[in-house]
Amino acid sequence: MYLSTEPVDCEAALKEFRELVRKAPRWPEGHEHLGRTLMRQGRTAEALKSFREVLRLRPNSPLSQVAMGRYLLKRGEYREAVAVLLGKATPPRFCTMADAHLLIADFVMIWDHVGARAEWEYILTLDESIPAYRVAQVAARKRLQETEKL
Repeated sequence: MYLSTEPVDCEAALKEFRELVRKAPRWPEGHEHLGRTLMRQGRTAEALKSFREVLRLRPNSPLSQVAMGRYLLKRGEYREAVAVLLGKATPPRFCTMADAHLLIADFVMIWDHVGARAEWEYILTLDESIPAYRVAQVAARKRLQETEKL
């Protein structure tokens, strides 16, 4: 309710979500809402703690996986981002930033076609002289073509 009003009352939302998490610590959605509200306020460290709790309670949680994946990407931790996005404890041996963006786009496609397309378009801006990026660019072009009709 607090997040759907204009202007957004993040403090009231935080208070309510903290209370929900205190009362129902095993409810992943409560932690997810708390994390999203904290992220919205720029309180990244606290938000990440909430998202980690969501992923502990429910390892396959797209919103939390994307939030964590994007944060890890910003830090340059591509392998860790891919591991979170795949729901794995350990990262794959070989992966790139482009792989993380492809995975994020696949998740985001569930709720935001424009956001997914933006991820694929970003991949097309990467240096195509790097073979791994070229492979990702082929996949991104294919997904963009597939989604043009949506």
